[in-house]
Amino acid sequence: MLSTVLERLRGVQAAAQESERLMVATQTERDAAIAAKTEMEGQLKVVDDKLLEAEERFLKAEELAQEVQLMQKVIRDKLAGSSSLAPHVASSSAPAPTEVASSSLPAPPEVAPPEVPSSSLPAPPEVASPAPAPLATSNTPDAASEDLLPSEGC
Repeated sequence: MLSTVLERLRGVQAAAQESERLMVATQTERDAAIAAKTEMEGQLKVVDDKLLEAEERFLKAEELAQEVQLMQKVIRDKLAGSSSLAPHVASSSAPAPTEVASSSLPAPPEVAPPEVPSSSLPAPPEVASPAPAPLATSNTPDAASEDLLPSEGC
C-alpha cells in the first residue's frame, strides 16, 4: 500500500511539474502575444496617421484642382471675350488692338504698337477687304492688327 501511495505521489508530482511547465509556456506565449499586439497597435497607429495625412493631401489636391479649373474657365472666358472683340477691333482705329492686347495677353516683342494714328494713314483697298478673314482664324487681336498695319513700302 505504501508503494501504491508513493507511485501516486510521483504521478501527482510529475503532473504538477508538467502543469508548471505548461503554465510557464503559456505565460511566455501570452507575453509574446501581448508584445505582438502592442507592436501591431503601434503599426496601426502609424498607418492611421499616414492615412490621415494622405486624406489631407487628397483634399488639398482636390481644392487645387478646383482652383485650376476655375482659372482655366476664367482664361477661356477672357479668350472668348477677346475673340468676340475681334470684329470690333477690325472696324475701329489702330490703337484699339493694342489696348485689347494689353488687357488680355501681352503683345509679342516683334509687334510694336502703331506710332501714327490710323486716321492719318490711308488703308490700301486690298488690305481693307480681306481683313476679317485673318480675324476668323486668329485667336489673338495682335495677329489681326498686323494685317491692318500698312507695309513699309507705302
